[in-house]
Order: sequence, then C-alpha cells, then structure tokens
Amino acid sequence: MHLFDEVVRQLPEGVYLTGLKQTGTRVAVRGVAQSSTRVSALMRQIDASDWLADPEVERVETKQSGASRQSEFVVYLKQMHKDSEMEDME
Repeated sequence: MHLFDEVVRQLPEGVYLTGLKQTGTRVAVRGVAQSSTRVSALMRQIDASDWLADPEVERVETKQSGASRQSEFVVYLKQMHKDSEMEDME
C-alpha cells in the first residue's frame, strides 16, 4: 500500500503514469511527461523519498503528439521498507 501512496506523492507536475509493475522490491514505472526535464525531476523526487530508492532510467523517448511533444519513459526503482533500513543502520 505504501508503494502506490509514495509514487503518487513523488510525481512532479506534468508527469503521468501509464503502467506500474512490481517484481519483488524492484518496480518498473512507465509513463508520459511533458518533457525529459520532468522525468529528471521524478528521478530526484524518488532519490529524496524514504520509501523509494535507486532510480534508473531505461528509456526516455520524445515523440510528437499532434502539435505538442511528449516524453515517454521507463524508470526502474527499488521499494524500501522502513524495517530493513533500520536493520541496515545497526
């Protein structure tokens, strides 16, 4: 439940998700952004999160959609658990 809540909190303005797939603690996030700069903002937000970590971009592709351009992206991240973080600190 924390995963969905945290992903929504970390989404910058102008970034829209089209898919989310979790395998273990690894999460694939697919979406569309108004620009590649917005994807970079998403990566910084993930890095600053207590629940999400290690963002990796697989693909950012700018496409023309009518009169506007948009960036389709795939980002991988890791879901963190508060309990495992505490164990790592000991």
